[in-house]
Amino acid sequence: MSSKNTPIIVGIVVVIIVVVIAALLFLGGGKTTETPTTTGGATETTPTRISLTTAGGTPGGVGFAIMSAAMSTTTVYYPNISYTIVPGGWLGNIERVDKGELDLGHTTVVASTLAVKSIGPFEGKPKPENVRGVVCDQIEIFYFIVARADFPFDVIDDVGKNQFPLRVTNQPAGTFGGWLWEYILNQTGASPDNLAKWGGEYTRVTWGEAASLLADGHVDAILAVGGKKIGWLEQLTATKDVKYVGVSDQLADKIASALGLQKVVIPAGTFPKQDNDIVAFKDTGLIIANANVPEWVTYSIVKAIAEHPDLFKKQHAMLATFKPGKGMFECSPFPLHPGAEKAYQELGYKS
Repeated sequence: MSSKNTPIIVGIVVVIIVVVIAALLFLGGGKTTETPTTTGGATETTPTRISLTTAGGTPGGVGFAIMSAAMSTTTVYYPNISYTIVPGGWLGNIERVDKGELDLGHTTVVASTLAVKSIGPFEGKPKPENVRGVVCDQIEIFYFIVARADFPFDVIDDVGKNQFPLRVTNQPAGTFGGWLWEYILNQTGASPDNLAKWGGEYTRVTWGEAASLLADGHVDAILAVGGKKIGWLEQLTATKDVKYVGVSDQLADKIASALGLQKVVIPAGTFPKQDNDIVAFKDTGLIIANANVPEWVTYSIVKAIAEHPDLFKKQHAMLATFKPGKGMFECSPFPLHPGAEKAYQELGYKS
């Protein structure tokens, strides 16, 4: 090899090495968090980029859609944050975030309250010490009953009082709504075991299956959970008349006190073919984070949503009730993540 070419070859090798090192630093090999910098003698952290694992509910469900709305809004203004959304559930997401299996998850305020108190589905389980609140999405999650048009009662309490052989559907086992409705049934005396004794039937199915069973006359009622616009309900009522069944004031007060649900009156006309007001329950959604998620991440999420609410709201009809302000954090049973708290303070929502 000529000595004339040696400097050229050495230069090419150096360039290749620099490019490879730069690429490795950029790719990072996984989650990258922050790069230390020094300002005024104090060490701070400057965010580089991070990839988050998040969970909503089942794909196509409310929780999945809300988490997608939150993260997609965030990444528009903070592109150094990337994410994946995996299937989850309002109960399981709390435990998975607590264990660090998820960075963030979507749940509800009531599910979170039960977790903090270690009651209901969380009875006997350790309290989730590593879960922090980020954003209350303020969606309206209603718990109500859709029945056949000639259903004989106006409130579900009367099923137990009359030992009526109710044929009813509930969500699949393991869902928070399914657990909650079974709890309410038990309080009326119409437990699944008692329904079977009285000649009734208690079936756990998906929403689409429940609507088909009611439409075909195979069940009397559906224990429903959802917002004001529900696809399966709109399809059902397009061809069938239905009756909306509530709970008594006494039962509503008892359940609200025990579980933290909000007692509400859903006025006639809220749902398709709803001719009567009903007393029912309402919950709202909550985005939570593991305590070890970097502060700048939850700070960025809060700022993106609070400063760009129109983008956040337009991604799902149930977000129409969202308003920036104290309502974004006041409902959280969990302590706020420090990054989220800092954002709320800078926005002037929290002192």
